[in-house]
Amino acid sequence: MTTSLHARVTLVGAGIIGRGWIRVFARHGVPVTAHHPKRAQIDQTLGWLAQDLAADVAAGFLSAEARERMLACTRGRGRSRPRSGAGGLRFRKALPKSLH
Repeated sequence: MTTSLHARVTLVGAGIIGRGWIRVFARHGVPVTAHHPKRAQIDQTLGWLAQDLAADVAAGFLSAEARERMLACTRGRGRSRPRSGAGGLRFRKALPKSLH
């Protein structure tokens, strides 16, 4: 039996780690919204996702239909503080800015 724990996922940050989380959740049809203070980073992340999924289709790892489903449930917002709706799950980087 499969149980859905969350209706959607909100990611704080759209860097390398955020990109990986987008793939994890979108692959299972969970709507993902990535937030980042810089809109350019969101655009870069969504562009990377489209390019990476196209490469997976070309290599036979993913169907074109699965790629379209993953892209359809992924979006980004260029602001620093996301609003979390009911049932939302947030991930935040836990690394300090400095180790001093």
